[in-house]
Amino acid sequence: MERTVKLRVKVGYETYQKLKEIEYMEILEEPLNYGLTRKTTSFTRIKAGVYRTEREKHKNLPSHYIYRAC
Repeated sequence: MERTVKLRVKVGYETYQKLKEIEYMEILEEPLNYGLTRKTTSFTRIKAGVYRTEREKHKNLPSHYIYRAC
């Protein structure tokens, strides 16, 4: 059984930036895996396969982060 808990925590600017960096690294991983498993380097194909699901997972980030990760 898995449980997700949300907590409100005040963090400093540097900590916040590091958390965003980690989140962006996770976003980068998905298009890479998608392209490797389907043996494609086409931006259009990777974006078509990944963008919508990543956008749903990361609603709080600007859309260009996901777009550029492809």
